[in-house]
This record gives sequence, structure tokens and C-alpha cells, in this order.
Amino acid sequence: MWSVVSLHCCEAADAPAAVARVEAVVEEAQGLLEQGLPGDAALVLADVRLPLEEVADLGREVEPATIRQLAAGCAGLAEQLLAEGVAIEGLPTAQQLLRRRAEEMRRQPPPRSTATPPMAQGPVGPSFAGQIAPLLVRSCGRCHVEGSRGDFSMRSFAVLAASGMVVPGDGPNSRLVEVIRTGDMPRGGGRVAADELAMLAAWITAGAVFDGADPTVALDQVRPAAAMAEAATEASPTTPGLPEIGPDEIPFSSDVAGILVDNCQRCHGGGNPSGDFSLDTFAELADSGVIEPGRGEESLLVRKLLGVNIDGQRMPRGRPPLPDETIAVIRQWIDEGARLDLLDGTAELTRIASEGRSRNFSHEQLREVRFQEAPLLWRRGIVDEEGGVELRGDLCLVGNLQGERLAAAADAAADVAGQLRTKFRMSEPLVKGGIAVFAFARGYDFSNFWQNVMGRERPRDLLGHADVSGDVVYAAVAIDPDADNGRLMFAAELTAATLRARGAPGWFAEAAGRRVARSLVPEASMLAIWDDAEVVAKSSPPPNPEQFFTAPLSAEQVTIASAALAAVDREGDRLPGLISRLEKGDDFDTAFRQTYRGLPEQMLMAWIRRGR
Repeated sequence: MWSVVSLHCCEAADAPAAVARVEAVVEEAQGLLEQGLPGDAALVLADVRLPLEEVADLGREVEPATIRQLAAGCAGLAEQLLAEGVAIEGLPTAQQLLRRRAEEMRRQPPPRSTATPPMAQGPVGPSFAGQIAPLLVRSCGRCHVEGSRGDFSMRSFAVLAASGMVVPGDGPNSRLVEVIRTGDMPRGGGRVAADELAMLAAWITAGAVFDGADPTVALDQVRPAAAMAEAATEASPTTPGLPEIGPDEIPFSSDVAGILVDNCQRCHGGGNPSGDFSLDTFAELADSGVIEPGRGEESLLVRKLLGVNIDGQRMPRGRPPLPDETIAVIRQWIDEGARLDLLDGTAELTRIASEGRSRNFSHEQLREVRFQEAPLLWRRGIVDEEGGVELRGDLCLVGNLQGERLAAAADAAADVAGQLRTKFRMSEPLVKGGIAVFAFARGYDFSNFWQNVMGRERPRDLLGHADVSGDVVYAAVAIDPDADNGRLMFAAELTAATLRARGAPGWFAEAAGRRVARSLVPEASMLAIWDDAEVVAKSSPPPNPEQFFTAPLSAEQVTIASAALAAVDREGDRLPGLISRLEKGDDFDTAFRQTYRGLPEQMLMAWIRRGR
């Protein structure tokens, strides 16, 4: 039987031999399946990962089409085995292999002779800074520059280059060109002209050269190197705000989003929405064709809710019709232009609805809602144990600590919250509507909560976490018996909750929380563990800095981000300025850039260079 043990290193491989090894595995597995031995076939196919990766590591020596064909063959056979009741996990996808190929190509020397494409301007083809970046921002910006729809981001050139969507030297077969050429992108009626697509392909074929000053800068801020040098001292522009709505107009965030979440997302949300119609985000609603701005009565959404002039059933299906006055609100919102008044199109409707209530409710009204929801969220995470509740001003602590420990934890959390308000120079509460604090007596309780609420395993070595779930802004902490360590964790996670409530990403909220906690509780013994982790982090910086900030939250990511943040703000003294900018409506990247004089990617790269 052929075995991956016999593989030699990829430097000595050639494309035909590497491809043949993959084909041999697939052929052997297919033969075993045809003999009625699906278990044996699965064992053989499971060994295909290494030869597939060997093919990808050949870089430009193998064509992207070959990689896609090999990956498709393996995936097809895996589906046949699944039908026989045998599952194979961990097979690399075509996109993962193409990304690996692209990374290898960046390490390889450029080809000695490359024909200059017809539209190339000079030896490196079209200008990324002058032509390609504006094209991508204009055509793809809402979903893939401002957001990361489908887990694909091009927020900067560095992130785009690491995505596998661009294969330097092979424009026509790059995935980015392919999805535009086939019409799959851009969505929502957007269009890339033929000459623009040819220009994009020409830039990639000519080597996908970056001609700006900094590959980590936001894509909409890319400028030619000379222009960037001239503008280095100028203030960074801010992201334009959303259009203001009139006092008599219907706000989507507070009046419409909640209706759609409560009545439509049961069928039209999640990974398999009914009728392939998803209402997870505002962009999906706007691009779906069910609303015609300015024409509420004619819009399919209104007609479906009324059950008139439609094919199929009235909505919501299987439930009573919505009240006339509720439908009238949606109709009026569409008549007024169907505009979004909060966050952006990539935001989930649940978050928009929650933010809308947060904006329009008073602090007291929102606190009442939030403190009613907090015990319910606890039960969602810890299904078999009721949590005790302790209220302390603007904090609602829910936990399974025994006896006086619950009240003591609530007192400690409230004291820390007061210190944070002083540090952040706040006259108002840390978060409008207050914060729910979840206190877990045991680490595995925290793990259960994370898994049930977040939908994945708790990252190892993370003992605290802050986030927003529906209307609840929460700080979750596995309680340490040592009082100083408990205060340290409260300080870290209440800071993180303060930032998460204002739209900061998880990596920054947790990293900033650690910096602030260090300054507030310097006597905590747990700091030695954090210090040791940072020493290890400095000796092994992230292998893919471009993807660092989009990766799922991990203890390593928090440690590295905290150490990098310390280089520009050791005590967290700049945080009040960033919080103020977020409070005024700046997006996180803009607020970060103005506070720390650069983007997160630049901060990380500077830390890596200093560490070396």
C-alpha cells in the first residue's frame, strides 16, 4: 500500500510526480470503496493531506486549475464515503491549498521572464495604489473592505495578499478574478466593467506588485509611496457617517430591525435559510430584492406580510399575521427610502436591533431590559444550574459561587467598576444600561458557558471574556480564590465589556483589558503568568501577521496583542480618547488610527520587529 511516509521533501519534488502521488491515493481509495471496503478507503484517503500540501508548496510550478481539480476529486470521494456512513475530517479545501500556494510563491524568486500584459503600465503592470485599490474599494468595499463577508477580507493589501484569492503571476486563474468574471461577485446589482476586470487580471499576472508606502494600511487609505510621504503629517480622514434621518422618519434600528429578527429570522437566518433568502444582515436584506426603496406598497416584503399579490404563502409562515400597525411601520420605512441609521450593512440585524434599543432607551429602561435578560443568558450557557443574582448599581452579577462568596464577588466587581470610571474619566456608567457579570465557580462551568453561547470550544488558558449577546453586554470570569486575582480579572473583563459595547473587536477589548488591569491591581500574583506568556510570545511572533486580527479569539492572540499594545500605551492611558471617539460614532479602525497613530497591523509589525 502506498504511504505518505515515502514522501520526500517538496524542494526535491516536481509537479508531475507530486500530482501523481495525490492521484494514486485517490485511485487506491476509490478502488477500495468499489470493493465494498469504505473503512479502508477512508484510511487511505485521510493520508492525502500531505501530498496535497506538497503540491501546493510547489508554488508557481503547478497551475491553480490543477489544485482545484485535485481538491475537487478528494472532496467528491469524501462525499461518497459519507454516504456510506464514513466521515473524513480535515481534508484541505481548494482555497486553503491556493492560499498555501500563494504564500510559497511570495517566498520564491520571480520568474525570469514574464510577458508584459497588454494593459500593464511599465514593468509592474497597473498601479495598485492608483488603479486597483480604488476599483476594489468601489466594487467590493461594503462587504470585504469594511467587513469580512464569507470570511474573506481585503481590509489592507497585506490581508488580501495572504487570502489566497490572488495568485501572483496568474491573473486569469486567480479566485478574485474568477468570482467577478462568473458574475458571483459583486452582489447586490454591482458591476465590474470588462476593461476593469482585464486591468485587475493584468495587475495580478504582472506579479500583484504593491506600489504604496505601507501594505498594512487600510485599503481605502492606500496612496502611492511619494504621495504618502507628502501626507504623513496630515490628519487621517474619518469614515463618512450614515445619513441623518428626520425626526418624523422611521428609524430602522429601533423600529424595524427587531420586527424582522423576532418574526423572520427563525426561517431566514443561520447557515441554511429558507428559500436561500437570508436576513442575518442588513446588506442581505437590501440586496435581496424584496424591498424597493420609496415604494413600500409594491415591495415584496410588504406584500408577503399582507398576503396579497404574491406567489406562495403569506409570511411569517405557520404563524398569525403581523398586526396591521406593525406592517405599516415597515411600509413607511420603505416609503422613506429604506435607509440604515446605525452601524453598517455588514452588521447582523440582531446587533442593529440591540444597538437601536440602546440608543433610544434611557439608561434606566435599558438596564431593566438587560438585567431581566442576564439570568436567561446564564441559563442558556449553564443549562442545569440556576445562578444566584446580586445587583450593585449598574452591575448585575449572576453566578454559582456559594454562600457569601457571591456577594463578595459583586462587591469587588462594583468597586473595580468605580475605579475604571475614574481612570476613563467618565461621569456616566461604564456602559449605558449596565453590564451583566457572570461569575463561575469552576473553570468547566466557564467552558460550558462559552460553548453554549459562543458555539465553539473555549480557547485554552482564557479565564475571562466579554461580549455582547442580544441586549446583554456581559463580562464573564472564572473566579480565582485569591481576592487580588479576582479583582484583576474583573478589571480586565469590565474594561473589555466597556469596549465591546462600543464596537471594539474582541482581540483589542481583551488586550486593552489586560493593560488596564495591570495598572489597577499590580499586586495580583496572576500577573506572573501573564508575564511568562508574553516572554514566550516575544520568542514566537505570529507566523501570519496579516491574518492575526481576523483569527478566532485565543489566549495567544490576547497575549501578543496586549504586549504589542504596551509598546504604544503601557498603562492604557490613551483608552479614554479611543472610547470617546467610539462614543461619537467613529468606527474602530478610525478611532484606533487617530488614538495610536497607525493601524493595528502596523502596531503588530512594529512589535515583531522590536522583538527580533
